Amino acid sequence: MKESNSKDKHFENITMNEILVAFSQKYHGHFFKILEALKEKERLTNKDIKQYLEDVEEMNETILSDKYPSPLKEIPNPPFMQ
Repeated sequence: MKESNSKDKHFENITMNEILVAFSQKYHGHFFKILEALKEKERLTNKDIKQYLEDVEEMNETILSDKYPSPLKEIPNPPFMQ
C-alpha cells in the first residue's frame, strides 16, 4: 500500500500546464518527442519538473491555456508551449 501512496504523490500539486512546460524544456519543444512522452505516460519526478520550471525564464502559455493563440491551435503539430 505504501508504494501506491508514493505513486499518488508523484505529481502532487503539479498541474498539467507545468508538466507540459517541463516536457517542452526536456525535449526542446520538439512536438513529436513531447507527444510520445505523453502517450507513453513518461514520468517525471516533482524534482525534475521543478528544475525544468526553474530553467524557464518566462512562463508562456501552453496549448491547454485559454490564452493560447487560437491560430496556433489550427496548424498541424502546434507548439505545446508558446
